[in-house]
Amino acid sequence: MNMIKIPRGKIDWAVVEGVITKFIRDCVKEAQANGVVVGLSGGIDSAVVAELCRRALPVNDLHVMLLPYDAQSITDALFMVDNMKLCPDRVRMCNISEAVDAIARPLFLFEGQKNPLPFANIMPRVRMTYLYAYANAKKLLVVGTSNRSEFLTGYFTKYGDGGVDIEPIEELYKTEVFAFARHLGIPERIIKKKPSAELYDGQTDEGELGIKYKTLDRILQASMDPCISGTSAAEDAVVSLGEVLEVRARVGRNRHKREMPPVPGVF
Repeated sequence: MNMIKIPRGKIDWAVVEGVITKFIRDCVKEAQANGVVVGLSGGIDSAVVAELCRRALPVNDLHVMLLPYDAQSITDALFMVDNMKLCPDRVRMCNISEAVDAIARPLFLFEGQKNPLPFANIMPRVRMTYLYAYANAKKLLVVGTSNRSEFLTGYFTKYGDGGVDIEPIEELYKTEVFAFARHLGIPERIIKKKPSAELYDGQTDEGELGIKYKTLDRILQASMDPCISGTSAAEDAVVSLGEVLEVRARVGRNRHKREMPPVPGVF
């Protein structure tokens, strides 16, 4: 697969769109798949990815799955289905609450615990199972929705939303995803929505990370892409030494999420 590398200078979003849509088409062709399936949550990342897939592929080759735990989390996903005018027979909705509760109940992993994450992490792993079951049945690729900020900090569930075939926006920082979304015409309702994985009541990404995305991206960009100049939406963020140290520590301790499981190297 021939890849085009875009220098991280002043980003031309039309060029980025072209590179990513070609990437999606090439991956589908190389895998001899019938198309792709995207888990549509109603958040900005999945909206951007679904829109890129819509632009990259024939209309019948894009499938989306809505996988809510409760009715509250489905409103914006249904809004995006209507907004993108997706083929009704390519949209599937499955409530995952019964499956999640069946796993959690014997382990006593329910919300209200001091630490809700053991329960919450079941949700993306169940969603991954639904997506792959559907993809296997239809001979599709499962498309991920992680961005670079989440990938570097490990802000995803191992073998959950991290379990996909391709990641179209994994090279874009979260603040860049917002800019890209406007280029793609994603509705402001979705862009202005407070980012949340909706893993438990009141959960927000920035609350769980303990840092604003602008600040996080400023630190990550300075560490990973020090040549960035004059283009970042995170540029004006004021950062403290403590935040820098914590972000760098988080990147280090979550390295295992970004790599294949280690082996001892006996031979």
